[in-house]
Amino acid sequence: MSEPFYKKVPTKPVVNPDANTPLTKSAIRCNFRYNHFMRGKIMENLRIGNIHRKVPIQFTVNGETVSAYKGETLLAALIAGGYRETKISPLKKEPRSALCGMGVCFECMVTVNGEPNTRSCMTEVQENMVVELNG
Repeated sequence: MSEPFYKKVPTKPVVNPDANTPLTKSAIRCNFRYNHFMRGKIMENLRIGNIHRKVPIQFTVNGETVSAYKGETLLAALIAGGYRETKISPLKKEPRSALCGMGVCFECMVTVNGEPNTRSCMTEVQENMVVELNG
């Protein structure tokens, strides 16, 4: 069975055999994705470091513990934790993620504490919240 859609591993980094020839844009993107996904692990904390934040909390996404800060939306915490896709489209079976970030598009739907179809952009993250990405 293939990897879940939220854990897709980028291809291996591209090495330029000739140092005088620049890498193509797609090779640069591939290296960027590879380095930032750290060979298949979820991305490290993507938050800006010099912003004063509230109390740190922990919640669970598909069985894995994720760090967040009190007052953040669930969508912001998911993105900072390295989760890009929140669901699979019902028709084309493609990964989807938030489009608007303000509750209009319904692309950020997740299951929170057993309650399906919760908009992650409109939900404040809470301690010990259990989130399931709808894949």
